[in-house]
Amino acid sequence: LFFSREFTHRVKSISMAKFTSQEVSALQEGGNERGKEIYLKHWDFQGQPLPDIRSATKPDDYHRLLMYDVNLLLMFEYCHIVM
Repeated sequence: LFFSREFTHRVKSISMAKFTSQEVSALQEGGNERGKEIYLKHWDFQGQPLPDIRSATKPDDYHRLLMYDVNLLLMFEYCHIVM
């Protein structure tokens, strides 16, 4: 989770934090698969696979690449809707 702060994500310590029942429900309903459904629903996995984490020199590089690509995708979707 070290990279998350760099991207201004909200981070909570699992070992030290208290979670509300709403936060627990959100975590149970969310997760990686739900995130893919929301943020990568228009991603062309055949034409443009996700960045390979093994090619990144450190986890920060992988997440930076992925966030950059996802943000571009969302920007293009927004422009398409507006135009």
